[in-house]
Amino acid sequence: MKDECWTRVRTMDGQKFSIRFDSCDRKITDLKLQLLGIIDENRTTNDAVRPAVVGLRLVHGVKLLCDSDLLVELWPPGSKFLDVDMIVQKAVGKDDISLAASYLLSTLDCTRLYSTTERLARIEMTTPLEQKAVADAIVKSACARGLHPEAYADLTCALQRRYKELPPERDGQRLHNFRHMCVSSLQEKFVMCLNAEKPDSSNGDLLSLARFCGHLFNKQILCCKVVAQILKALIWKNENPAEYLVLCACEILEVSKSTLRESVHGNPLLMNCIRRLKSLPNGYSDEICECIAVL
Repeated sequence: MKDECWTRVRTMDGQKFSIRFDSCDRKITDLKLQLLGIIDENRTTNDAVRPAVVGLRLVHGVKLLCDSDLLVELWPPGSKFLDVDMIVQKAVGKDDISLAASYLLSTLDCTRLYSTTERLARIEMTTPLEQKAVADAIVKSACARGLHPEAYADLTCALQRRYKELPPERDGQRLHNFRHMCVSSLQEKFVMCLNAEKPDSSNGDLLSLARFCGHLFNKQILCCKVVAQILKALIWKNENPAEYLVLCACEILEVSKSTLRESVHGNPLLMNCIRRLKSLPNGYSDEICECIAVL
């Protein structure tokens, strides 16, 4: 992407920016994330605009663009350029918060975890859906990047302490907290990976999710009951579970076995899982057999 495309974004200190894209930008698919990055890299010293509090609205002509709109679909026939207006305002609602969280997580550096945690903690949220948007972004990033699951668990634990409980949407319901949102996001992602039309394409996500779950259990974000439900779906649902499902179960147990052993409910779960894994029929790879043997 050419620098001159972003000149006005970098220099104007206002609420509306005009951006001109040329033909080499046609294939951009993560436009808002890239714009947030430009704003973040060039924010003023008083942090007047920051991704943690910024909402972006993109307008082409009179059309307010959706996240699913692609530049290539908007390009005027025969033209070398596409002009888009960007309106910068305070983040409002779960979509803006989800985008801000996704951007901050995309720049996550485990050596500077405190900085990312602080910026995520400063996002103002007033509804459970907004907290759920942050939880969804964390789970998605932890699975997609597949690195440093313990750092993501530390981040989640820190935010759980920082985010306030929110009132229920209806009378008689319990208060919502960030821990509940994280558990819900994990369960949804887990079900999505298991039910993927092409399971092989989600193996990496599921394995990363398994490691993340193990570390979350160690941090007491996940309770033993939730871990048991996940393990049941992995190795008890079918008589001969697929190899990648067995590997995911081994990953959860390997990461969390010390914590499980110290838990009243966790130790029986660990023993039952080990017995189940060792009773599986022959035919699994050497890698799987080695994983089971070290539990």
